[in-house]
Amino acid sequence: MDKTLFEKYINEMRAMRASAIPEPKRPAAVVYRGNDKDMTGSGTLKIRVTSVRGLYPVANAKVTVFTGTADGMTVIAEGNTDISGASPDFTLPAPAAALTESPDPKSRPYALYNILTEADGFTKTYNYNVAVFDGVTSLQAVELIPLSTKPNKNQPIIIDEYEEYTL
Repeated sequence: MDKTLFEKYINEMRAMRASAIPEPKRPAAVVYRGNDKDMTGSGTLKIRVTSVRGLYPVANAKVTVFTGTADGMTVIAEGNTDISGASPDFTLPAPAAALTESPDPKSRPYALYNILTEADGFTKTYNYNVAVFDGVTSLQAVELIPLSTKPNKNQPIIIDEYEEYTL
C-alpha cells in the first residue's frame, strides 16, 4: 500500500474528527418543590421516550411531570429527552420508606405523578398515576405515536398506569 495514500487517509480522518459536532450535554431536570408535609422522602423518575413499538428513541421530547388534571396541572418537574430518548433523572418527593414496613399502612407508601410527553410530529401522550417510591428509581416507558398514523390528530393518547402496590 502506498504510504502517502495511507497518510492522506489518516489526515482526512483527523480533520473529520476535529470538525465533528460534539454530542450535546445531557439536559438538566427542572424540579419544582412542593410543601407537602407527608412527602418526607424522595424517589427518582426516569422516562424513556420512543416511537414505533420502542424501536426508535425520540430526542428532544418535552417531558412534564405534574399533579392534578391536564386542565389544572401543577407542574412538578420538566425537561427534554437526550439523543437516546432518555429524560433527565427527576428526583421527586415521595412518602418515607418507613411507611412500607407496616402490613396495612394508613397512607399510601408511594407518590403518584402524571406525565405529559410532547414532541414535534407526534401525538401528545399523558401517563397518569405513575408510582414513585422513596429511595427507588422508577422507570417509565412512553411510546409516542406519529401524527401521520393517527386518524384523530387532535386527541391526545391517555394511559392510566394505576396499579395497587402491596408490599
